[in-house]
Amino acid sequence: MNLFEPAPSPGCPLCNGKGYRIRAAGEFAKAEKCSCVPVCTRCGGTGSLSVVENGVAKTGRCRCMKLPDRIRLFNLAGIPAVHGESGLDTFKPIDKPCILALDACQTWQLKFGTGEERRGLVLSGKVGRGKTHLLVGLLKELVFQYGMAVRFVEFTRLLAELKEGYGKGRDGSQILAHLAAVQVLAIDELGKGRLTDWEQSIIDEVVSRRYNAGKSILGTTN
Repeated sequence: MNLFEPAPSPGCPLCNGKGYRIRAAGEFAKAEKCSCVPVCTRCGGTGSLSVVENGVAKTGRCRCMKLPDRIRLFNLAGIPAVHGESGLDTFKPIDKPCILALDACQTWQLKFGTGEERRGLVLSGKVGRGKTHLLVGLLKELVFQYGMAVRFVEFTRLLAELKEGYGKGRDGSQILAHLAAVQVLAIDELGKGRLTDWEQSIIDEVVSRRYNAGKSILGTTN
């Protein structure tokens, strides 16, 4: 079953039939529609359709906009360029714990996407085990399979952004408000650093805001 209309070429060597390609744009990964996706025959590529019902003309968005909409969500997620190609389908487990981690991610993704699961998920393990690869893979599935708005943030970078804001006389409420509002938040290297009282308070506030909003957190930690 094709996820998008019009359907991309299943044998496309550029996108492997997904309909989108991912490239590096500076430090972030960006997606773009693959050239194998044909022009929509319903709207002629305009993205909108007009119909007349009971003598009244109505205009709406065409179904072909599903792929561009999800590409836009991915491009807003802040995925690091180095992990642009990371996915659950490209993860190569090196031992049984990695196999179990992949299975847990796939099970969680299916249940979360269908509304059966609303708890978050934290991946823990030593450096080099593929935690971030799996984390990004989950975000990709949530975006392209289910159309969810997600956000990836590395913990030490979050702290640096907050400190920079404080240094300029601003508070971190705007950054934290965005992290509290997005449908799914993924924090990489959660708790990395010295874990001072201030750093611990940031973790507490992000978790508390999302808990109160009924939203989930994904994370990695060693």
